[in-house]
Amino acid sequence: MKKVTKNYKKGFTLVEVMLAVAIVVLISGLFVSLIIATHESYYTTYNYNDSTDYCQMFAKMIQDKIQADRQDTSFTTGSRKYVMNASICQFCPSGSTTPVVEMPRVYARDGSVPKWVFCVSDVRFNESTGMCDIDITVVDAVHDPGTVLYTYTFGFYVPNYQENHKIKITEGSNTPYSNGGTSIDNYEIVVTRV
Repeated sequence: MKKVTKNYKKGFTLVEVMLAVAIVVLISGLFVSLIIATHESYYTTYNYNDSTDYCQMFAKMIQDKIQADRQDTSFTTGSRKYVMNASICQFCPSGSTTPVVEMPRVYARDGSVPKWVFCVSDVRFNESTGMCDIDITVVDAVHDPGTVLYTYTFGFYVPNYQENHKIKITEGSNTPYSNGGTSIDNYEIVVTRV
């Protein structure tokens, strides 16, 4: 006679349950890490792309203003000074809060502070070649306040071919911007008729 055994197993063993729980925990942890990494990557890319657009607009504004000063027939002697006003995120004449050109500001979600602060961190002008190079440093003011995102360098040619239109561009006084323990140089741009 043959003995018949019945399998009375109606559920999972403890080992199988523990293995299933371990797999779920591992996959959940990896999934959460993936979500966080994707979010941070998106935020970083967004920050760089948008703030670069603003840097380029400020660079063009600075270039246009310097070229306009060079061609201004009423500007015969002395100097004109401009500064990136960090508190209002605008490019203004020194000592003024009226911007050269009103730029739209990009605020944090709650509308309390601008997302980025722009500072003119270096001004170089070669009188013999007429090349002017200016560095604009971009500082994060919301996500990680005081962190330098990057420095945008741009250059342009200032023609000095007419004697009555010659100018010199130099760094003026420095009013450093500080936030979150970081201090960033913020120089005036001085345009002098020579």
